[in-house]
Amino acid sequence: MPLISAVTPFYQTYTLKPTEANPSLFQRVVDSNTPEGESIRNTWKAGTIWHTVDVLAAAEHGSLDRQDIVRQISKWELQGLCEVKVHGLRSRYSILQPLPTSEAELDQLATALYDQMAEREEADVKRLKGVADFVRSGSCETALLLSKPSASLTPAASSGYAHSLALYFGDETGVPKGECGHCSYCKTKKALSFKPSGNGELPDVQIRTVLDVCGVRDDARFLARLAFGVHSPRVTALGLSRHDVFGICKDADFIQLLERFEAECAAAGYTNKAALAPPKKTRGKIGDDDSGKGAGPKKRASPKDAKRARAPTKKSKTG
Repeated sequence: MPLISAVTPFYQTYTLKPTEANPSLFQRVVDSNTPEGESIRNTWKAGTIWHTVDVLAAAEHGSLDRQDIVRQISKWELQGLCEVKVHGLRSRYSILQPLPTSEAELDQLATALYDQMAEREEADVKRLKGVADFVRSGSCETALLLSKPSASLTPAASSGYAHSLALYFGDETGVPKGECGHCSYCKTKKALSFKPSGNGELPDVQIRTVLDVCGVRDDARFLARLAFGVHSPRVTALGLSRHDVFGICKDADFIQLLERFEAECAAAGYTNKAALAPPKKTRGKIGDDDSGKGAGPKKRASPKDAKRARAPTKKSKTG
């Protein structure tokens, strides 16, 4: 049984401003003496035009329900007192059962989550390859989509994508003589020239570069995603999303890339190195210098200033 279940998401940030038609009506928002109105005004960030409201902070300030705050803002908008924009969509989950506490149960849960993510990712890769096969099929696209499904999106067979479409439309005879007459193949009698990336050989030099830069050895999929150029929270946290190794193997086959990094992680005993990533580059603050006195960066002298500095000064005559 799953631990959590997704429920309806909500927007956390609301921005309000006076209406262009009658901006004076916004004063009624400012003067609102309801508990919700007072909580909103006491917590919003007032700007020159827009006023930003965090509905969670407003609800907590007045010991109110978040929905009461949202309802009050919606009422003001419906009354024409203000214009409203929403931001910051937040996901919500309902807890179905408590988190396991034993080490064995936690390992089982982590394995199940990892397997689910891996299956979904591999299914996405296969789906994209199926689309590429469909584009290069060399036959009537319409007839192929409505044909009797089989194994892949080639003229001899069709994949799960075509299978779903065939079941949805439920018409295997909708294309007379197997040609619709209006798709790209029927018009040109030529398959589209399309060479998707991701079919290249594994570049050993680039793989070694990834392994030298990144010390992660407990997650082969993370290394494969890093080399392939797929963003993830861990990539961002380690500061690798802007590193040269990000996407360095973008033309390689992802599955083969994953298998290679799995072998590398197994050889390392799934033990991370001391440094998981290079130190992040930081810019020096303005005012820092070698003496530590905050004198600021030295200004380079212009040619005119340099000439003036070399010129002899005239002695003043004394009376």
